[in-house]
Amino acid sequence: GWDSLTCRACHKNPRGAGKSAKKAHKKMETEGATCIDCHQNLVHRDAPETDLNASLQQGMMVLKSEQARKRIETLAAACLKCHDAKGEAASEEIPKLACQKEAYVVKQLKAFKAGAGKAAGKAPEDKRHHDVMSAQAKDMSGADMQSLALHFASLSCR
Repeated sequence: GWDSLTCRACHKNPRGAGKSAKKAHKKMETEGATCIDCHQNLVHRDAPETDLNASLQQGMMVLKSEQARKRIETLAAACLKCHDAKGEAASEEIPKLACQKEAYVVKQLKAFKAGAGKAAGKAPEDKRHHDVMSAQAKDMSGADMQSLALHFASLSCR
C-alpha cells in the first residue's frame, strides 16, 4: 500500500507544517499512520498513475505505462455501470467506491472472485457470491484488483 515515502518524494515542504498540521502529524507518527491515511489524495489525483512498486524500488515517483492506465480505466468503467460515475453509492444496496480503503476493496474483490460459481448465501465470508460482482471479479488478476482499489481509494471523499 501507500506509505509516506511515496508522498514525501514529491511533497517536500521547506516551510514545514502549520500548527494544526504539526499536531496531526505527531499523532500520525505515534499511531503508525501514513500520509495517505489522512490525506487520501484529496488535493490531486495523480497517485493512481503511479507505479508504487517501481517508485519504492527507485526511491522516486515512477508513472504507470499507458497500457496499465488504460486497463484501470476499462476496469473502472465496468464498475461505474452500477456504482455511479463518481464512485458514489448508486443506491442503498450498492456501496460507494470513492475513498474506500484500498485493502477493503481488494478483500471484497477477492471474496467475490472466490465466490464465483457458488450459490448465493452458501459461501463462507472469504467467498462471497453475488451474480454481478462475482462475474466481474472472476477474471481479475491480483494486480487488477490492487490497481482498481487504488483508483477508487484516490477519489475524493467529499
